[in-house]
Amino acid sequence: MKTTVISPEELRLAHKILKNADCLPPEIELKKEILKTEDLLAGMADTAEKYHVMKKLNFLIMKLNAMRNSNVVFEVPQKYLGKVADQITTRHVPPKNNPD
Repeated sequence: MKTTVISPEELRLAHKILKNADCLPPEIELKKEILKTEDLLAGMADTAEKYHVMKKLNFLIMKLNAMRNSNVVFEVPQKYLGKVADQITTRHVPPKNNPD
């Protein structure tokens, strides 16, 4: 069986053709959508709408991490966990007065 070796020049040409045709790898397209969704989220004021967009953002990040099939250390962290942690630490519940 004969194997064909593709030279770097042929790979560069193939990548240039794909780039000129606006054909990006799915991972890159997903990263662009994540960045666009993060920008959208940053400009929102409505809490209900923010929650909906944040759910979408976490789904996109989860999808990107699943596509990579890599070590968990290199995964993109989801945003929701950090937001919940921030809310928990900023809310202050006054202690109950204990009449002892």
